[in-house]
Amino acid sequence: MDLVEKIKVLQNYLYIGKFKKVIEGCKVLQKKIPENSFILNLTGMAYQGLGQHINAITFFRESLRVDINNIAAMNNLANSLKALGKLDEAREIYEKILKINPLYINGLNNFANLKILWNDYSGAIKLLSKAIVIAKQKKINHTNILFSLAGALLSTNKKDESIKILNEILEINNYHTQSHKMLSSIYKYSKDNSQTLKHLEVMKNLSLSHNLSHAQRVDIFFAIGKAYDDLNNLDSAFQYFEKANNLNHKANISNLFNEVDLMKDIKKVFQDINISIPNNIF
Repeated sequence: MDLVEKIKVLQNYLYIGKFKKVIEGCKVLQKKIPENSFILNLTGMAYQGLGQHINAITFFRESLRVDINNIAAMNNLANSLKALGKLDEAREIYEKILKINPLYINGLNNFANLKILWNDYSGAIKLLSKAIVIAKQKKINHTNILFSLAGALLSTNKKDESIKILNEILEINNYHTQSHKMLSSIYKYSKDNSQTLKHLEVMKNLSLSHNLSHAQRVDIFFAIGKAYDDLNNLDSAFQYFEKANNLNHKANISNLFNEVDLMKDIKKVFQDINISIPNNIF
């Protein structure tokens, strides 16, 4: 396996939430390539995934020291600053990013989410709408941007527009359980409303899927519970709320057994690295 393939392995680990594996893998690579902006940024993203934003910021700043024009590292740095409540610093970076590249989708989306924190919903909607147009033109998955837009619209009491956006998301990806949960919060489920009853059935069928993560199951169980509560079926509502709470409890318990062989796995994957790669290959 060459170095680029090993980087792809780490990116896949990041995608599926194996953040500690990403960090350990990047440590191995950094010993061989200590001044690579991409790898430093990737390490920061893993710490970000663990919620360790102070560590993440350290690596994002190092990434930018190596390559001042790494716009992805700028964006990630702003996100971690935002998470720590340093909103003015984050705003300055988002504005800098969009001056460099006004079409940078992640910058538009994240700056919009910052505006939502400031209750600047009209500003957020403008940025999100622009990001969606660009994403559609480039044929990039934009469901999360649509979801942010649905939330911003709902915050301005534009419920019908929000419902329309949420249904658009579910047409693209019916497994987007956050959209089901938001729809459930908007709908008033009633035996006289076929649209809401249909949505309840869709959610119940989805809850049986083996392809849902813990977080997705929690979302869908809470959403179903709320629907049954509206229908005054309190036994079923309690059943689904209890399922959601039990899953939440399990998700918060550390599974140490999965990490016992972590270092062994990393060393096996990244042994005998052939270093023949310039810093700017990424």
